[in-house]
Amino acid sequence: MELYERATYMAPYEWLISKRIQEWDLKQANISILRSLNILTDEQYTYYQNIPKQQREIEIGIMRKNKDIEAAYKSGLIAAKQAFFTQNNLQEPNILYIDHDSITTVHNWRDMTATNINGYISPYIQFILKNTYTSFYKLPMMDFLYYNTSSHESFRFKGIDDYKLRSIHKDYFIDLLLSIAYSAQTNSILDTLNMIKNVYALYCNKQMNLNYYREFNPEGRFKILITQFNTYYTDIIDESHRHLIDISYNTSILRLFYKIFMTEYFRQNTR
Repeated sequence: MELYERATYMAPYEWLISKRIQEWDLKQANISILRSLNILTDEQYTYYQNIPKQQREIEIGIMRKNKDIEAAYKSGLIAAKQAFFTQNNLQEPNILYIDHDSITTVHNWRDMTATNINGYISPYIQFILKNTYTSFYKLPMMDFLYYNTSSHESFRFKGIDDYKLRSIHKDYFIDLLLSIAYSAQTNSILDTLNMIKNVYALYCNKQMNLNYYREFNPEGRFKILITQFNTYYTDIIDESHRHLIDISYNTSILRLFYKIFMTEYFRQNTR
């Protein structure tokens, strides 16, 4: 099976640093493909373009219950992705994700192909650039996508409730991850390793704000260690119980980053 034939795909990368990572979405995929196949008329296509998205998805969803239309749609989607791959000479190393009608590409910053990706396939089939990132890290339960240039910083946690994660961990553990990702792109690998070592020491000595010790997941609860075999979770904790917090979940993430940059350090110094 060719890569573009897959409904979903995730590349086996564990991390990517200072790359051009671009998420391309097929614009209004449902109606665009159906119109390109002449299943929709111009009048129908215009109608669906102009109604609310939720209504459009409901009505097209009903239409796609027809087995012939659904089969045609799936073939049309594969053809659209194949055209995008062929037109932009995309090979397996250039693909980070495929999510149905979305393709996330990877290139080196100096690769001019990355700046010349063309999403226009036909008058009805167009892949639109939705997001750009500069680094990627595979973490437990989620992928951390990071973007930073001299004027802007943004991020996304893919594979998990990103909004809930941000609402709990913003200004705390997320700040640690952003600091690490920023350092990796702007400082030397050795500087980044030293920063992680210093943060890790503070963290393990439980010298940071209590909210840094919420487990880094959408629940964001504190794990309390009563005995070696007796633990419980809580949403609220006070200073008197700081010493009882089990920090193993989050320290495993910090150790993962240390491993990543140690690998990068040795890779750079053994060439």
